[in-house]
Amino acid sequence: MKFKKGHKINNGREPWNKGLTKKTSKRVARYSKAMIGNKLSKETIDKIRESRKGFKHTEETRIYLGGVLKKAGVKTRFKKGVSNSLKTEFKKGQVPWNIGIHMPQIQGENHPNWKGGATNKNEIL
Repeated sequence: MKFKKGHKINNGREPWNKGLTKKTSKRVARYSKAMIGNKLSKETIDKIRESRKGFKHTEETRIYLGGVLKKAGVKTRFKKGVSNSLKTEFKKGQVPWNIGIHMPQIQGENHPNWKGGATNKNEIL
């Protein structure tokens, strides 16, 4: 389903940057650059949450967005209404234990997958 030209998705509100890009607008370029790495404060997040409370997409928009996701082939491992187990919930955002650790005891000939120094002919040349 395609929207007609000028169709507004956000309950009749048109976004301030509609049709503008970083190349065509200095204001958009400045805003984009300023937002890189920017963290919102708790108060700001709460204000945004309150302003969005009760917002519902129209049926037409839901159908459109569902079609966009199907076309893109987006598959997600998260299911609506199903929360992660407590075992895995705390792991989100944690750095793996072995990042940056040098382990000579399992390198080269000591590694279980060692193939006796087999090197590709292309690499030798």
